[in-house]
Amino acid sequence: MQAIAALPFPTSKKGMQSFLGALNYYGRFIQDFAVYGAKYLRACEVCQHVKPAAFSQAPLQSLPTPPECWQSISMDFGFSHPPDSKRRTGIVVFVDRFSKMVHLAAVPAEVTAVQTARLFVDMVFKHHGMPLDIVSDRDPRFTARFWQEAFTLLGTQLSMSTVDHPQTDGQT
Repeated sequence: MQAIAALPFPTSKKGMQSFLGALNYYGRFIQDFAVYGAKYLRACEVCQHVKPAAFSQAPLQSLPTPPECWQSISMDFGFSHPPDSKRRTGIVVFVDRFSKMVHLAAVPAEVTAVQTARLFVDMVFKHHGMPLDIVSDRDPRFTARFWQEAFTLLGTQLSMSTVDHPQTDGQT
């Protein structure tokens, strides 16, 4: 550890590369290197001053409750289920955000945007009309060009949930 402490403090990109290379080299030979390194970093005054501040997080915003049934829906997929007779291992879920009514359909693991759109039309649009708002996560099946074009043509807004916050829609 003394050899590492004796290394010059990196002040440039090249210096940082050299410093990290030395840490990588010594880390291979010193048992519990990370434990010693953490102690060193806590004791290093310069390290504490240049340490980035913790990110503050804003509270999540709830979606407004829709005024009527089927004006706003949420949709999502669930996978890794036991296969059915057609070897489908997933489900697509459509939930009315007002009444909480649910439509489910079995889907293959490799379901496409086109297949999902067909299920949407057959299970939601035919029975309830076109919702004014659709909430989904950022699954490629929802963000695909097909969905964006279809919703633009039909006058429906596709609202994306916050990245890495699947609880945004709170239902599916």
